[in-house]
Amino acid sequence: MDRLPQLLFGKLRQASPRPRAVAGLPQVGGRFYAYAVRRRDRLGRLEGALQGGGDHAAYGKLAKALPQGSGLLPATLVQSDARGPAGEDSRRIGGRPTVTDQQQRRHGSKYDNGLVIVDQAKYVDGFRRPCGDLSDELEELQNSTDGGFLWIGLKEPEAPEFDLVVAELGLHPLAVEDVRRGRQRAKIERYDDTLFVVLKTLKYVDATSDIETGELMVFLGQRFIVTVRRGDLSPLAKTRHQLEEHPELLRLGPVAAFHAVVDSVVDEYRRIDQELANDLEAIEAGVFAGDNSVHSATIYALKREVLEFRRAAVPLARPLSALAAPGSPLGEGEARLLLRDVADHLAQVIDHIESFDRLLTDVLHAHLARVGVSQNEDMRKISAWVAIAAMPTMIAGIYGMNFEHMPELGWKFGYPMALGIMALVCLVLHRLFRKSGWL
Repeated sequence: MDRLPQLLFGKLRQASPRPRAVAGLPQVGGRFYAYAVRRRDRLGRLEGALQGGGDHAAYGKLAKALPQGSGLLPATLVQSDARGPAGEDSRRIGGRPTVTDQQQRRHGSKYDNGLVIVDQAKYVDGFRRPCGDLSDELEELQNSTDGGFLWIGLKEPEAPEFDLVVAELGLHPLAVEDVRRGRQRAKIERYDDTLFVVLKTLKYVDATSDIETGELMVFLGQRFIVTVRRGDLSPLAKTRHQLEEHPELLRLGPVAAFHAVVDSVVDEYRRIDQELANDLEAIEAGVFAGDNSVHSATIYALKREVLEFRRAAVPLARPLSALAAPGSPLGEGEARLLLRDVADHLAQVIDHIESFDRLLTDVLHAHLARVGVSQNEDMRKISAWVAIAAMPTMIAGIYGMNFEHMPELGWKFGYPMALGIMALVCLVLHRLFRKSGWL
């Protein structure tokens, strides 16, 4: 057993430069240590994995047994499932498992299990194929003429997996910096032969009429597309599955995947557009019907959601129209026509957003005007009743001064006369105020 690490290493050094599976030793407690082999002439590429079973003592022996300058780098400690069947794909990147080929073939399953690389696949002649080493696959696709491409789906790119994808595909540092920072404005930028697209994903919450915002970033190259999702909004598993049911579209290349992603985002915009239209109609009807349940805060809250909607959709209109116009960097094929259809849908949504904003402003002003009118009506009623009450008060105050020379004080009909005058004056004032509309 003491010479086993040297033997394994020697076999691995003599193997071909392509990655090969190495038989794993018995595992202890379901954990193992992994070593990543890096070739000197292609630094940064994962070429193989040497698995050794045992505890910390075995780990130390294995480290001492490796010769200096061999190019073996210690990888992170990962968890292994000792119950897994023999021969199952055990590839790991950065200490985390990638999606296995079996999972890639199960389109209906959930790939999103907290990993950075949610899904990755190669598409050749319109059909999905398992994806191996990224740089090798990309080089093979670039040398072919079948229009194949890679589609890599990422989520929350803050781990070594994202660094690996960046290095293998050669993504531009400025775009990578935007991805890491997040909270970017919706935009489409071009870096050499790669397009970088930032989309704002939205979700309408029926219970509160709120709009939740997420972020989706896309790298579009000649032979690859990388989607980076922040947050849990707008997962792309359904979009990918629907597109895989149409090989004729996938044969168009990565532009077809880009169209499917943008189209799914804009379709959600259209659904939210309809929901906001329903909310606006309900508020408008309540305001002009005198419904006291509609308040200024309700109108202002909906106006803020429309503003959030505007921030997501409006900045995307001009660059998307440029991609769909003649002379687009995407070429003159069918994909450009598909994007033109998406741009038309987005233009309709933006027109509705503008009208929603104007209507909400008018509804808010109308509501405030109704509130002012209602307050004026209340003040007139209060003033009328005060005037009616003031006349008896004045008469009672006069006779309450008890001057000596007041003939009515000694007259036996003085008291009934004072009460009659009070009642008559109040009745006359009440009729006058009712006739003028104050009461």
